[in-house]
Amino acid sequence: MESYDVEKKYEQEVDMKQDGVRRFQLRRVSAVLLGAGLVILTAAPAFAQEVPQRDVFFGETHVHTSWSFDAYIFGNTKTGPADAYRYAIGEPIDHPLGYKIQITHPLDWMGVTDHSEYVGTVRLANEPGSAISKLPIAEKLKVRDKADIQRIYLWLGYTMIDNKPIKELVDPQVAGTVWKEVVATADQFNKPGKFTAFCAYEWTSTPQNRNMHRNLIFLDSKKVPEVPFTSIDSDHPEDLWNWMDTQRKAGVELLAISHNANLSDGIMFPLEVDSKGRPIDGAESPRRDLFRSRKGRHSMRSGVLGGQKAAEHTTLPPRSRDGYCSLGSPPPAGIVMRLL
Repeated sequence: MESYDVEKKYEQEVDMKQDGVRRFQLRRVSAVLLGAGLVILTAAPAFAQEVPQRDVFFGETHVHTSWSFDAYIFGNTKTGPADAYRYAIGEPIDHPLGYKIQITHPLDWMGVTDHSEYVGTVRLANEPGSAISKLPIAEKLKVRDKADIQRIYLWLGYTMIDNKPIKELVDPQVAGTVWKEVVATADQFNKPGKFTAFCAYEWTSTPQNRNMHRNLIFLDSKKVPEVPFTSIDSDHPEDLWNWMDTQRKAGVELLAISHNANLSDGIMFPLEVDSKGRPIDGAESPRRDLFRSRKGRHSMRSGVLGGQKAAEHTTLPPRSRDGYCSLGSPPPAGIVMRLL
C-alpha cells in the first residue's frame, strides 16, 4: 500500500518469467485529491498464464473503398484498397473530403471487402490511361456531375438486381485483371506476425432489394480462384455455398460472413424453405449453420452499452422495392438491433 501526491504519475513494470507468466505493465497510475485528504491506492495486478489460442486480435471484416462502384460515385474517388490497409496499420491517409485521418489504435488484421460485382471498373473508367478507360463503355461510367451519380448507380445496381450484367465489365479479361490487383494489394500489406491482410470481397446479392450480402475471406492469398463468384453468377446463397465447397476441394480455404441481415426482410435466415423454395431438412441444416451470418441476427454486443438491454432486438418491417419500409406483418426471421 502506498500514498502518492496529487497528479503524481508513475510507470511500473513487473517482469515475471517463471511458470510461463507473461509480462504485465501497469501504466500511469494517478492519485487524486478527495476533499482534504489523499486517496490511498492499492495496486494488486493479477497475472495469467499464456494461452495463445485465447489471444485477442482486433480487425475488420467489412470495408469498402473507391473500388466499390457505389462508394466511388458517391464521392470516395481517392481511397483504394492500399489506402484502407495503410489506415488499418496506423498510417495517415487522405479523406475523400480533403483532410488527413488516422486510426487511434492500429488493427491486427483486416480484409478489404469491395463489391465483387463490377469491382474497380467505375474508378478505372474514370482514371486516364487505365485499360478500362480505353473501352467504349467507359464513357457511360464517367462521373462528371450529380446527374451522373444517380444514373450510374441505378444503371449498375439494377443490372445486378435484374440479373442483366454488362458483358464488357464481367469479361474475365476485365474482372480477372482487377481481382489480381486485389490479391496483390493484400499480399503487399500482409506482414506475418505484425499485420494480417486477408484477401477478401463482398458477394452482393440483393434479390428484390433485400440484403443477402456475404463477405468472403480467404485464408491464403496464394490459393484463391481466378475470379470471384459474384451475385451476377447467382444471387442464391446455396449456389455460393456450392461454389465454396468446390473451392475447398481444390485446396482453397475460405469462409462467408453475412452482414446486415436486418435488411433482408427475413430471407437471410429462412426457417422452412431456402431461397429456391426447397424445404430445409435435417441434411441441409448443418451446412446452413456452417455458412451462416455473424452480423445482424446474432452479433449483439452484450455488455457494451448497458449490458444485455443494449443488445435487445426486434423485427424490421418488410421493405418495398424502392427501399422504404412497407406496411404489413414482418417476417419471423427479420430483425433489427440497437447495436450492430
